[in-house]
Amino acid sequence: MSKVSVIIPVYNTSKYLNKCLDSVCNQTLKDIEIICINDCSADNSLEILKEYASKDERIKIIDFNENKGAAAARNAGIDIACGEYIGFVDSDDFVDLDFYEKLYNAAVENDADAAKGNVFEYDVTDKFTYLSKSYDINDKIRADFANFTYAFTSAIYRTSLIQINEVKFPTNIKYFEDPYFSIIAGFYYRKVVTVDDAKYLYIRHSNSACTGTSVDEKFNSIINSCNIIFEKLNLSNVPKNHYTIVLSFLVNNIYSFWNNNLLNSPKDTAKLISTLSKYRNKLKYDQTIVTHYLNLIFENLSEQLRIKDNYINFLKANYFSKDSYSDSTVKLISVVNDYSIYEAYFKKNPFISNNKNVESIILDNTKQNEPISKKYNRFLETYDYKKEAWFIFCHPDWEIWENINLKLDKLSRDYIYGPIGAKIEIYNCKVIPSDLIGHCVEQKRNGQALREIGNLCSNMEEVDTFDCQALIIHSSLVKQYNLRFDENLYWDLYVEDFSINARKRFNIKSYAIRIECCHHSDAGFRETPMSYYKSLNYLNNKYQNDIYAGTVSRIGLKNMELANDREILLYNLRKNLKKDTNTNAKT
Repeated sequence: MSKVSVIIPVYNTSKYLNKCLDSVCNQTLKDIEIICINDCSADNSLEILKEYASKDERIKIIDFNENKGAAAARNAGIDIACGEYIGFVDSDDFVDLDFYEKLYNAAVENDADAAKGNVFEYDVTDKFTYLSKSYDINDKIRADFANFTYAFTSAIYRTSLIQINEVKFPTNIKYFEDPYFSIIAGFYYRKVVTVDDAKYLYIRHSNSACTGTSVDEKFNSIINSCNIIFEKLNLSNVPKNHYTIVLSFLVNNIYSFWNNNLLNSPKDTAKLISTLSKYRNKLKYDQTIVTHYLNLIFENLSEQLRIKDNYINFLKANYFSKDSYSDSTVKLISVVNDYSIYEAYFKKNPFISNNKNVESIILDNTKQNEPISKKYNRFLETYDYKKEAWFIFCHPDWEIWENINLKLDKLSRDYIYGPIGAKIEIYNCKVIPSDLIGHCVEQKRNGQALREIGNLCSNMEEVDTFDCQALIIHSSLVKQYNLRFDENLYWDLYVEDFSINARKRFNIKSYAIRIECCHHSDAGFRETPMSYYKSLNYLNNKYQNDIYAGTVSRIGLKNMELANDREILLYNLRKNLKKDTNTNAKT
């Protein structure tokens, strides 16, 4: 068995092949095998390979009778490699003469599954040649080897790890195959070591495999590759941090390519939204990174989303596909005092207007200005409950940013849901101040002060009450228990009371769930009005023997002491330890 098998795919690179082979054949590490795969070259590359093989018995030649691509060539080399470790060199690049000795020694001394060197870029032009450090991710890899997402040629890999786990290069994509191999191999590492002075020399020139490939083709190739990686990522057993790093890399690459090349293409934008939305709905762990990039898209294209009919049509054709529809019916019920708000966040919202299962029900309040609780109850009292539906009672400034069908189809009809909630936490018979549970983006109506609120640790978390921006309940639950809003609560805390009353009287639980949405309201940015305290006083008297968490303050008059700083610290330590234990158990 050789110490390292060096795999070199060759296709029409006779101009650079001698320099490449000289650098590999003259390695200070002599115990290597050199596997060269001629991918049906049309120049004299095969003759050069045969000439070197006649002088060096370590060289093995695989000669394809048809052009199959670099991925297939590398895979053929992997299949026959006999070395303890595997390395890759492109035939138009070269390596320092001590490259493999440094990497091999580091790998053996550290019992590492991979040893990673550095890439240096050789820029060849008509006038000059210069060397510069490139693709430097070693610092990130030292922090977490999940960051080893590209530059695969600058490393060696334990052969048994690659062969047993069948880590191969994808043969059906022309672009983004480098990250594919690096990421999939990373699912199986126990340890990776970096060697900064082991140099791989990459020659930059125009004669690449992707020359002539259109921007659209590259974008499609990136998405196809990322889709395959994402599916394998979800099937892997990597811990959450590793998952997050890889997911962030994939999403950032898709978004960045679109942002730099296809920002003004409605068709490609719809494709981007569709891809990221599918990721978000299949996540193995709860993540914010996908939503972050979706928010960036909508932020960049807000005018197109609301004005250009052709863009809406593209969304309808490419994003709201038949498999995104649901048998469920969704009623978005909102009391409207200002129709300009409704126009902005409801009428022109593609997640409502382009979804045949979602109906916007407007309770006009421009003339009567009745309490919201009364308006909601009137709807509940007149609804035909033979037509089952999900009810979403929401403010007209609550803007949904996802296909709600995909979320609601997964929910039980036996509970109440919302995007933002709160829950009383008790430790040693004392109340622990808690953060808001759930997630939404909040922004002033003038477009300023965008911020994220909520701290949802999982896709669903039990809460005491919800904020009034949105409350979700199925019609069958309303019918079963004849649930209503307390009409003594005119403008504040009516949703909080609805949740408390349902739990207290009927043992109906409430859960904060992950919904991508934005609350366009100035309320959270200003002083709490006196009407709120009037409602709070009413509820405190209503629940004299209880204590619940509201999203702004505690509700109820049950006398319980607040925990001190030390008790809060101990509680959070125990909570985080339990969370880490559960995460490790899952992974």
